[in-house]
Amino acid sequence: MPEFPAFKCNVNFSPNIVEKYQVSAAPSFKLFVDGEVVQTLFGMRSPDDLYYTLKNYVKKEENYEDIWSTLFAEAEENNDEEKKDKE
Repeated sequence: MPEFPAFKCNVNFSPNIVEKYQVSAAPSFKLFVDGEVVQTLFGMRSPDDLYYTLKNYVKKEENYEDIWSTLFAEAEENNDEEKKDKE
């Protein structure tokens, strides 16, 4: 499975990062490849949207589509179970 390290930053307390990476909205998602921003997304994103964005940066000879589908199906099942528990 490919690794995509993720970092969260509170822009209210990180003005240097906001300036350096030109963060103009929150929430936003910046994808880096070799230290350079290659993709910026704004607003909340669905798992499917993130999947198709990240899929473009996985090596073509590696096919992780089945793995991602399984992970998202498991996440949806967990969300359904949490909703049932709250009811």
